[in-house]
Amino acid sequence: MLIRLSNLCKVYNTGGVEVHALRDIDLGIDRGEFVAICGPSGSGKSTLMHILGCLDRPTSGSYFLDDTPISGYNDKELSKIRNRNIGFVFQSFNLIQQLTVRENVGLPLLYNRVPVDEIQKKVIDILGDVELEKRMLHRPAELSGGEQQRTAIARAIINDPSILLADEPTGNLDTRIGQEIMSIFSRLHKDGKTIVVVTHNDAVASYAERQINLMDGMIGL
Repeated sequence: MLIRLSNLCKVYNTGGVEVHALRDIDLGIDRGEFVAICGPSGSGKSTLMHILGCLDRPTSGSYFLDDTPISGYNDKELSKIRNRNIGFVFQSFNLIQQLTVRENVGLPLLYNRVPVDEIQKKVIDILGDVELEKRMLHRPAELSGGEQQRTAIARAIINDPSILLADEPTGNLDTRIGQEIMSIFSRLHKDGKTIVVVTHNDAVASYAERQINLMDGMIGL
């Protein structure tokens, strides 16, 4: 099991009022699974993704990632886990506008001090996988929405992370382009990648082999 959550809770204090974003979450995700976390706005799915992605810590309960107990890790330790083990794809792409496609995709390797020659080879290979090798010298503003999201996917998988997290990855795309993006996730899953997609879109969720429904911070039936 790659991910295991036990009695996980997240409580926010807002103006002296406690908001229970997640309540007693018990969840396991096996290595190689493709899972969709579904639910309406305010259900807790984004909070859950932030905890899975080590962008936030639970208030209580346990989170094991690849048998490593990380619930109590500090910010520096969580940053290392994110850099080594987790790839992120966001609805808004989150590309650096001043950098080319090649530079955006290679950035995680640069942070890990990978030799430049090796970075260039890996970037070219990854861009070929997402059919962007002819756009590698373009900047994000020169790309379509679908091309920007494919760039973001390439950047997310360049480090070969243990898990790929996608937050509404087709939310800014039309239906046809969204289907193309989800077909890339399907291909990555077939290649053995563990994928968790957060979505309120039933069509997107249908690509996953398992759906987890959240309501009021709890896992429903």
